[in-house]
Amino acid sequence: MASHDTLLSQELFSACQSGMQFYQTLQQSTEQYVPKKISRDMFNCRDKIMSRLNPQVLSSTQSLTDQKKALKQLRMNYQQKYAKMHHKLTKQDIFELLLCEQSLLNYFRLVIRKQADQSLARELASYLASLQLTCDQCIHLLADWPDQ
Repeated sequence: MASHDTLLSQELFSACQSGMQFYQTLQQSTEQYVPKKISRDMFNCRDKIMSRLNPQVLSSTQSLTDQKKALKQLRMNYQQKYAKMHHKLTKQDIFELLLCEQSLLNYFRLVIRKQADQSLARELASYLASLQLTCDQCIHLLADWPDQ
């Protein structure tokens, strides 16, 4: 894999890892069924992506870096969500989570466009579709969420 592809894969791996940690904690802390289900789906989708990227990331001699401003912002968003986590989520919590997920989707699209390895790009596109479906679930959840 080209060095550029390796760096992009590392960054995507790191973003997915941050998301997995967040969704695992959310799944354990929320009492509500729908957010718990979405958290499980988001966690599983990221787990698949990381298992595919893991051999490429581990074989790389480059260290994980935060060179992209978008990726740094995405990590900060997840960290802020940790601090705001409640046992019961509000409509605002779901809205902020949706914004965070849309940032990841946009970053994911960018990584796919920049991949030189077309086989990996196609595989990542299938994972992007899974992420998009789960993000759509968040949109429907937000639309149906009662105002508080």
